[in-house]
Amino acid sequence: MYHGWKFDVSGACLEIPTEPADSRIRDKVRVRSYPVVEKGGIVWAYLGPEESKPELPHMDFLQAPEGFAYSSKCLMRCNYMQALEGSMDTAHLSFLHSAPDQKSVKSDALGVGDLLQFSEKDGVPRFFVTDTDYGLSIVARRDAGSEHYYWRASQWLMPLCVLVATAPGSLKRGNLFIPIDDHNCWWYRVRWLHDRPLTQAEIEAFYTDGDYAELVPGTYEPKGNRRNDYLMDRAAQRTESFTGIRSAQLQDIAVQESQGAIVDRSKEFLGSIDTGIARCRRALLTAAASLAKGVEPLAAGRPEAYRVDAPARLLKRGETFTVPKAPGTEQVSNAA
Repeated sequence: MYHGWKFDVSGACLEIPTEPADSRIRDKVRVRSYPVVEKGGIVWAYLGPEESKPELPHMDFLQAPEGFAYSSKCLMRCNYMQALEGSMDTAHLSFLHSAPDQKSVKSDALGVGDLLQFSEKDGVPRFFVTDTDYGLSIVARRDAGSEHYYWRASQWLMPLCVLVATAPGSLKRGNLFIPIDDHNCWWYRVRWLHDRPLTQAEIEAFYTDGDYAELVPGTYEPKGNRRNDYLMDRAAQRTESFTGIRSAQLQDIAVQESQGAIVDRSKEFLGSIDTGIARCRRALLTAAASLAKGVEPLAAGRPEAYRVDAPARLLKRGETFTVPKAPGTEQVSNAA
């Protein structure tokens, strides 16, 4: 900008208008550049060595045709890891997103329909966690009356994506938490369908029906934040919702940010519901130690492993719950 130097996408210098036409300086000048792919409404950049560039992971929403997926983005003022752990923790559905009359905050917007009632009635889920090529399969089982179980399978796609369990025919959902620095991260939320494009009315409903946090116009900053107590409404807390915070997304942001930018995990007391979170931490620490020795994580070279589904199902007791791959792919055998 200062002197009009021009570079192409590979980082090569094309023009230096302040130099003579026969100057060869531009042949010696390069800027660092990274290859990018635009898919699923997100720009993906590869930052590693050129010779090690892998395929983009085959996440389900990246296979959806144009218009079938919608991606949003907001700023979270906390470390990406505690945001990720919040998305992996499905036990909080029984409390954080509940209401005094045991009807969830806009349950239809959350993509699980009537099945969410079982999350609210049984606040003590039993967890089955399975190590996978892509990360972890985290299955929660709740009682649903005397004859049925309600099953939810969340998928941790190593290192920073969580697929949220959804009922058959419902909108599929995923969360990605991208570090900005040690104290801030971006939260990308993806919603998608396989059989048709999302309508504009459906996209607008994410913001009006209590699923998405309202943003400051022209920014990715939520209107609710630490400075205004996340717009908590004490009257609404008495009669309408467990927290008095309007949207499900802002409820998550409130509890994850209010722990501090980096939570002091030495003060934690992990319970049985935290099994998936503990296994996730162990997997990341192991992968980091291996990478320091020059050994890449297994998942980095297996993009096809990321094509998995995250189902929520109501089954009779005694029936086996299996976690299938995404539509059009084979099932995996991690049954609970």
